[in-house]
Amino acid sequence: MLMLQLTDGIHQIQGMEYQPVPVLHSNLPPGTKITVHGNVAYRLGVLLLKPENVKLLGGEVDALLEEYSQERVLARLLGEAENPDSVGQPGHEQIVPGPVDELGQALGPSDEDTSKRMCCTDSI
Repeated sequence: MLMLQLTDGIHQIQGMEYQPVPVLHSNLPPGTKITVHGNVAYRLGVLLLKPENVKLLGGEVDALLEEYSQERVLARLLGEAENPDSVGQPGHEQIVPGPVDELGQALGPSDEDTSKRMCCTDSI
């Protein structure tokens, strides 16, 4: 399940996969363009996205690529110092996290068992 930050350039809103949306995945580059259409449920400030409501247009925003690289996001989540020089260099596109149990402890308690399932966040 992905939680997305969506914007039209003026307003920001969150969207969440209410059902699996095949065109949305955690490897989409930041700034990827999508269209949201049809009747979309909206609960507690979040659009609940279904496959029939989302069309992937593509694209990316260079300014967001560095800020939201997997390495930097994971470093922020783990409370570690970010290495701005490593982003975009070979071998530094992403950090491979340790065991899921360690990551779950770093993120804190959850309603779900983090050792079996992790929820991903993506910025679009």
